[in-house]
Amino acid sequence: MSENSKPLNHGSLADVAFQEIRRRIIELQIKPGQHLKLDAMARELGISLTPLREALNRLTQQGLVRVETYRGFRVEPLLGVEQLERLGKVRYLLENEALQNFAYNAGSPEFAALRATANEMRRLCNSRSFDGPTFNDLDQKFHEQIMTASGNEFLLQAYKTLNVHAQIARLFQQRAVVHGKMAAEEHMIMLDALGRGDTEMASEALRLHLRNGSERLRRLLQEPVPESDASGKASVSA
Repeated sequence: MSENSKPLNHGSLADVAFQEIRRRIIELQIKPGQHLKLDAMARELGISLTPLREALNRLTQQGLVRVETYRGFRVEPLLGVEQLERLGKVRYLLENEALQNFAYNAGSPEFAALRATANEMRRLCNSRSFDGPTFNDLDQKFHEQIMTASGNEFLLQAYKTLNVHAQIARLFQQRAVVHGKMAAEEHMIMLDALGRGDTEMASEALRLHLRNGSERLRRLLQEPVPESDASGKASVSA
C-alpha cells in the first residue's frame, strides 16, 4: 500500500458495495427475482456482512431489492406494463407541477446547464456506439434539473423517491438507441417551450414525452436483448 493510499473505512465499504451491487442489478448480471446469498456475496466483494447489509438496505429504498420475512433479500422483479403506466401518471403529476413553477429563464446559467444536458444526450445518440447507462444517467439528470428549478425541495425529494431511472435502466439494457433518439428530441421540444416561457406547451410536451416513453418501454419488454460488443455498448446500427 502506498503512503498516499488509505484503507476503506466502514462507510466507504458500504458505499462501494452499494454501487457495485446496484450496477449488477441494473445490468441484469443479478437477475430479477433472484435470492441474494449474503455469505457468498460478502466473500466475493471482500467485505463483512455489516456493510453488505447496509448497502442492500439502501437498495431496498431504491426499489431494486426487497426484504422478505425469514428469507432475506431478493432482487425486485422488473416493472410490468401496468406498473409502468401507473408510474408514468405519478411522474406527470410531479414533473408538470415543476414545469408550472419553472423559475429560470432562457438566459440563466441554470437553463444553460439544462440545455447542455439535453445536447449531451443528443450527442450520445448520434455517436458510433450507444452507451445506454450513461444516457440513462443524463436522462435522470435532465428531469431532476427541471424538478430543482421549481424551487420546491419537497417536490424534488418526492420525485427522487420514485427512483424512476433505476427501474428504467433495467429495461433499457442497450436495446434502445432509436428510442433514445426519440426521447432526446422530445426533451428538446420541452426545452424550447421552456425557453420561450410557454409553460402550457412545455406541459403538453412533457405529457407526450412520458406517454411515448411508456409506450417505448412497453415495446422493450417484448423485445429480445441483443448481443453487445466487448465494451458492453451496443452498436447504433443494431
